[in-house]
Amino acid sequence: MTDFEDYDSDEPDGSCEVCGDPLCPGCESSVQLRLLKLALLPIGIVAVALIFRTLFLSGGPDIPEKAAVSASTTAAVSASTTAALTASTQIATTTTAPSESAAPAGTSSPDWDRLARSVVFIEAGSPCNWRGSGTIVLDGSYLLTNHHVASSGECTLRVGLTSSLSSTPEMDYFAKVLISDETLDLAVLRLVDRTGRPITVPGHDPVTIDYTQPALGSRLATLGYPALGSYDAGMTITFTSGTFSGIDYTDGEFYKTDAQMRSGVSGGAAFSEKGLFLGVPTGGLIDEDSQAPVGINLIRPAKFAKPLLEQAQK
Repeated sequence: MTDFEDYDSDEPDGSCEVCGDPLCPGCESSVQLRLLKLALLPIGIVAVALIFRTLFLSGGPDIPEKAAVSASTTAAVSASTTAALTASTQIATTTTAPSESAAPAGTSSPDWDRLARSVVFIEAGSPCNWRGSGTIVLDGSYLLTNHHVASSGECTLRVGLTSSLSSTPEMDYFAKVLISDETLDLAVLRLVDRTGRPITVPGHDPVTIDYTQPALGSRLATLGYPALGSYDAGMTITFTSGTFSGIDYTDGEFYKTDAQMRSGVSGGAAFSEKGLFLGVPTGGLIDEDSQAPVGINLIRPAKFAKPLLEQAQK
């Protein structure tokens, strides 16, 4: 029988199973001891780490307190930032918020009847003897118009206010010239009663002015009193609409539009599709040979009126 078949032998084998030496006193027990040490080594490392953490991070109870302070500081900074942003938003809203005449949020069109009440009819007495339009601005006691409508104050200016697009203006008021700039063809007037005292008229609000340039191709509208006949015959305000067609530099800077304008609309108002005041209708381009209108009309941008309005309030 071969050696590996001798499984029934009860005779003990005196050789060491590790080194094969029959006289080895305990090689197998040494190996077991080493294995035990290796098993205990990770446990010892973990124990040392726990002791280290206990000794050097004993400030643990303060950590939640510090975290609470940090959270409190963060909350305070966040609250301050939120308050600052809210204040900025409120300031911006106060500065740019349109009046009730402009289109309300969520609507597609402004209240044109209301805006019509902000555009006035102006009649210049002798020796001027002409008619034009103007717009209520600032606190409601000022009017913006063309210089060629107001002139330099040598003529009495009667002012008519309308209650709607379909009603004729009531000529119960007057205006005096504060500033008139012939180069810009703009003038600022003060609305006064028969005694010459500045007044505001309930129901006739100042317009909201947009000093920026509209987008090319955007829609705009004009309101004014074209001199198509006698005021006594029942002339009413006229609404026309068109497109912002670009800039003209023929005689200064003007907005170009194909909105129809006739004599008498000068000094009136041009509005954006949101109901914001864009400028003053002033004239139109004509053919140099025939002197006939070419269908392009001119609006003096509101930005040119800004320094005049500021000066008028001083």
